[in-house]
Amino acid sequence: MKPKYTVKELAPNWMHKAQHIITVAIDICNQLVTIHDKDKLHGNLNSETIQIENSTNTVVIKNEIKYTLSQYTSPEQTGRINKLVDYRTDLYSLGVFLYQQFTGNFLFTFSDEIELIHSIVAKIPTPPHELNSDIPPVISQIILKLLSKNPEDRYKSALGLKYDLELFLKKSESEKSVNVFFPIGEMDFSNRFEIPQKLYGRDSETEILLNAVERISNLNAELLIVKGFSGIGKTSLVNSIHKKLTEKHGYFISGKYDQFKRNIPYSALIQAFNGLISQILTEHPEKLAAWKSKIQTALSINGQVIIDVIPDLELIIGKQPKIEKLEPNEAQNRFRYVFENFIEAFAQKKHPLVVFLDDLQWVDMATLNCNRSLPPPSLFQSGV
Repeated sequence: MKPKYTVKELAPNWMHKAQHIITVAIDICNQLVTIHDKDKLHGNLNSETIQIENSTNTVVIKNEIKYTLSQYTSPEQTGRINKLVDYRTDLYSLGVFLYQQFTGNFLFTFSDEIELIHSIVAKIPTPPHELNSDIPPVISQIILKLLSKNPEDRYKSALGLKYDLELFLKKSESEKSVNVFFPIGEMDFSNRFEIPQKLYGRDSETEILLNAVERISNLNAELLIVKGFSGIGKTSLVNSIHKKLTEKHGYFISGKYDQFKRNIPYSALIQAFNGLISQILTEHPEKLAAWKSKIQTALSINGQVIIDVIPDLELIIGKQPKIEKLEPNEAQNRFRYVFENFIEAFAQKKHPLVVFLDDLQWVDMATLNCNRSLPPPSLFQSGV
């Protein structure tokens, strides 16, 4: 299936076609400059929000269309990499637009949302000029720069991108050819003070975490404790595994303990799994049905035990039989048993599970008892 073209397709030759597309891209850049200068971002550039009048190549960018996960979604918008969403997400989406316009192909093929997220985060797109040798190599370079997984590797501004696009038009006109060459990004500067989001000097700690992800992908249960003073970056370190886990089609969920909620059993675990259920509820009906079957098998007649603490689970598995009232100790043992089965339903080789529990110093005894079945923890000092 080919994407719908919005730029003139019946241009006399490739030079005219390329110039039409680049002219539209320059117009989009101008509008992005206006948006970004207000310290805002559009966040939803796609084939629906970019409206083009073919007779004049006039571009109107709409804002009212609701955001949904799509080919245009940037890696940081998926929430699966440890990067903030800022104006550079618009530059990524513009790169997707240009890729489609020049190649006539979608950026990725996928069967469900999990596969799409994996592609966005981990899969490197085929260079446009390899799909069509008529595409100017310098345009291919510009598009691939826009599609960089790391926002810091993209253009620093829409103005820098605009300069390269205008330079292409100028050179292609003067040389009467699209096969022009020049170093891209030479006039690409940012007027913002930005602190890099990359971790520096923590390669050994990151490697420990990434190796653990590799091992749990082979059905090994592990408990790692990241130790360090408050505010030195332990959370940022742990979040660095997002990309690796997405490559494994896995899930990363997190919960945070609170010193004023230590009397609430499993508080952070419940918070984490509430987030996981919310993720699953966004998946396609076929995938949702598969999850329903898997979870029901794991919980048997005890589904209501989990629904009592994670009400949204009922939206997946439906109404469940009432559970027998037990004495407090017996009820706690039953919950522990059922909750462990619930966790095992998600921790599979096809989709490994990482649960990050923050501020463990405030952990409750019920959670500690729940973790007794895990191997002894690996402890390392995080010097972030």
